[in-house]
Amino acid sequence: SLVRAADPAAPDEEDAVDDVLDLRLIEHLRGFREQGDNGIIVQLIDTFLQDINARRNSISAAYGSHDLERVRREAHALKGSAGFFGALRLSKVCAELMDSATGGELPPAHQALKQLDDELLSITRKLEAWRCIHPA
Repeated sequence: SLVRAADPAAPDEEDAVDDVLDLRLIEHLRGFREQGDNGIIVQLIDTFLQDINARRNSISAAYGSHDLERVRREAHALKGSAGFFGALRLSKVCAELMDSATGGELPPAHQALKQLDDELLSITRKLEAWRCIHPA
């Protein structure tokens, strides 16, 4: 789509990407499945939601014990999951948290956790909506 990119009237590639959660990946995975068989995708979504919520709680606990290394580790793992699912904003929040932890200067817990929670809520809503449209 080189022509499209060169066309000034065309929207930016980035604008076309949903930075809460890029559902193209999930739709792509669906393409490999038999029509109507969303069981495995729904399982993947459930695992992802459990994982990101567990990581968020670990980050909160690590904050509580001022364990910078654990904050960095958990943020790194969460960033990996987020990246796989195309959750760009969550990925960015995690990257910033990793940088802070590496630099030894964490943002206030309430601020960092609120940012994470806002993203997790947006992601969860989006996945729930997708699940309603594509029952397993």
